[in-house]
Amino acid sequence: MSAPAVSIDPTPPIPVPAPTPDGATDRAPRRRLWRRWRIPIVWAIGLSFTGLTLASLALGLGIALSGSGRIAHTLVAERVNGMLSELDHRMRGHLQPVGRYLTLLQTQVARGHLDLDDRAAVTRAITDVLAETPQVLGIGYVRPDLTIDRFPAGKPPIYGDDWSQRPGIKAMVAVARATRVADWWRRPHWSTMANLPLVGFDAPLWQGDRFRGVFAAVVTTIALSEPLVGLGAETGHTPFILIGWDRVLAHPSFVTEPPAVSRERPLPRIDEVGDPVLASLHSRRWPLPPAIRDAFDGEAFVVRDPDDRAFAVMVRHFVGGRPASLPILIGLHTDHSEVFGELVTLRTIALVCLGILVVSVALSLAIGRLASRPIIRLAAAAAEVEARHFEDVRPLPPSPIREFDIAATAFNAMVKGVRERQRLRDLFGRYVSPEVVERALKDAGLLRLGGERRAVSLVFSDIAGFTALSEAHPPEEVVRLLNAYLEQVCRIIADERGIVVDFIGDAVFAMFGAPIAADDHPARAFAAARRIDAFALAFAADAQARDLPFGITRLGVHSGVAMVGNFGSERRIKYGAAGDVVNTAARLEAANRRFGTRLLVSQGTVTGAGLVGQVRPLARLAFKGKSQPVEVFEPLTPAEVAAPWFALYLDAYRRLDHDPEGARAMLAALAAERPEDPVLRFHLARLAMRPVSSVVVLDEK
Repeated sequence: MSAPAVSIDPTPPIPVPAPTPDGATDRAPRRRLWRRWRIPIVWAIGLSFTGLTLASLALGLGIALSGSGRIAHTLVAERVNGMLSELDHRMRGHLQPVGRYLTLLQTQVARGHLDLDDRAAVTRAITDVLAETPQVLGIGYVRPDLTIDRFPAGKPPIYGDDWSQRPGIKAMVAVARATRVADWWRRPHWSTMANLPLVGFDAPLWQGDRFRGVFAAVVTTIALSEPLVGLGAETGHTPFILIGWDRVLAHPSFVTEPPAVSRERPLPRIDEVGDPVLASLHSRRWPLPPAIRDAFDGEAFVVRDPDDRAFAVMVRHFVGGRPASLPILIGLHTDHSEVFGELVTLRTIALVCLGILVVSVALSLAIGRLASRPIIRLAAAAAEVEARHFEDVRPLPPSPIREFDIAATAFNAMVKGVRERQRLRDLFGRYVSPEVVERALKDAGLLRLGGERRAVSLVFSDIAGFTALSEAHPPEEVVRLLNAYLEQVCRIIADERGIVVDFIGDAVFAMFGAPIAADDHPARAFAAARRIDAFALAFAADAQARDLPFGITRLGVHSGVAMVGNFGSERRIKYGAAGDVVNTAARLEAANRRFGTRLLVSQGTVTGAGLVGQVRPLARLAFKGKSQPVEVFEPLTPAEVAAPWFALYLDAYRRLDHDPEGARAMLAALAAERPEDPVLRFHLARLAMRPVSSVVVLDEK
């Protein structure tokens, strides 16, 4: 059997249409519209630089505003500090006389100038103090035995009350005795007589080491609130005094509308004085910028009342006395714009600058997108072309930028030409392997005549009785059956990285190791042959079940050195292999008929694929025209190799050349055990002839 061949006419290259100057396509009207408005890329770059310049100007303005903002923040902090200092000064001016006169009385007692046992003298001294401090509701002299002489302002004195059962009085005297320190801000307590909460100012009385009691002055929360009314009227702000952050000690509203308080709760909460700003102090508060907070001696923040109006609230600890026992906070709130008007102006300017910056950036981004989108589309389309997904490449749309529009027109024309060449390649690839096509695309020299010596493995297959099947059944049915068979055979060959060199009717000629070199080509060729054999058996059984006499597939596998490359003429060429290795592989396929086998492999394939021990020798075939015989083998399954009969067969095969009679006896015994084995019958038939050896001469080609 000679090496099969097939020829393919080369197709002249398809010319790629050059793009027309105006990009004429089926979208010609739209293209002409774009052509009127296309922008040169220089303009696009100029506009981009304009946007960047605007952004730079906005950034510079922002830096300038930042410096102005720091100055404005400092001024705001100084203003806030000034407001609270004025409030602190007013409160000290209101309360310091009380402390000063109590200290004077305390000093007179300590020096012995005021005799506490002289009731008339004590009464005159305290009456004089009350005359100078109208804000004081009354002063009491509490003796160590907890009896008290009370001197209410504008009323007669009350002498000798026993207050020993009052816990507050006990605690006050105990603190005075233990510390000797005046407590100008004793915690507010309820006055049953005044029906108001009072704040106490206590001065311990000592004569040497003798504790003589305490002078205690009390001031109502209304009296504390009176200075706040005047300050609020002068400044337009609302001052207040808190104990902690939850209770109100003084507020301008207390003067006109005293709060609803009681013995159990002498001070109202911040949400009970009718001040919506204080009521929102904890729920709707935002901090001021850090620059103000750092420069302000206290806490400042923005509060929104229920009507969503913004107020600036400034609070700090009261420094006009000794807050020995109470966390007294003085503060005020005012309309946000009154204090932070400069900041609002700066913020407005900053927002305008930010708007300019945003517009500049948006303009730059828009122009950049206008310039980048065609490039991105071109890159994506080029990636599709590189991946050879030509049908997925969408035509590039026209661009308002002239240069991009010209490039899109040229690229679309190129893709159209490439699609035509791809269709030609797909058609060409149906006749030769995809590997050959790929290599031809990468190496134009592959399409020139000539070849190279290459170690390859070849597989030939043929279907027994296919001619009779073709004659007995309609051609359409036979073609469908054959195409289904060849489809799977070709897939198996491709899976093992082989190529189909030729089809001759139902015969297939495949090659492994070329055009892409592979060191394991014998193993791949043998694996493909075994898979084709298994598939062909199942395919034939299925066809026979449908009353289609599809015969067995005979396969021959041989490995050796062949000339591989392009053969033919300048006008008709084919990629294939030539040489003795091709003829040997074809004859191995045909030799299956002599042995009754389906698959024969040569010694070269057995050695190259590492199949020693997995095959049984059949004979040394002497082909007509060849001086050296080729030893051929039949692959066996692992179970067959491990079976006892396989060792007996090898022994009998070795006796064919020097002990024919011994070989005959052993083969006869095996044939009786394995009557279905055609190889045993083949050897027994030859042993009936004289002389006999392991060499089988094949005269036919």
